[in-house]
Amino acid sequence: MPGGRPSILTAEMIPRAAAVARECPTLAAVGRSLGVRRATVRDWIRKGSAADAPEPFAEFSAAIHGAIAEAEIALARKIAAGDARDAAWLLTHSPFFREDWSDAAAERRSERRILAAVVEAIAAAGLPSDQQTRLLLTMQARGLGIPPDSEELGG
Repeated sequence: MPGGRPSILTAEMIPRAAAVARECPTLAAVGRSLGVRRATVRDWIRKGSAADAPEPFAEFSAAIHGAIAEAEIALARKIAAGDARDAAWLLTHSPFFREDWSDAAAERRSERRILAAVVEAIAAAGLPSDQQTRLLLTMQARGLGIPPDSEELGG
């Protein structure tokens, strides 16, 4: 039996939380609608994402993830319809979406495409493997293919 006090999360809270997440996809907004802190919402989602998650956490986590996916689609539709300013800001700044929508994410995707094309060209050139390796190491030493923050990590 787990220790600590029982959770206040109930099945009745889940539809309200999902509705809020669809309209304002932030943990803080969901938390305010339920009268709990953002950290509590994050903990409930984390508990619900586990393979053996107990109810109502599993249902809560699934509902929030689904609502956030719906919010992302709605924001993308707003951009496509020309109502871009607020939707674009939220997609590029929200922790839920910035991994896929931010300028940095676009740069990473572009760099991966360029790097794949360069590696393919080097392989197609028919160079001996030691020359291929030397070329790739030279590229890496000059910064191509190295994440921008890897210097801070000792990379």
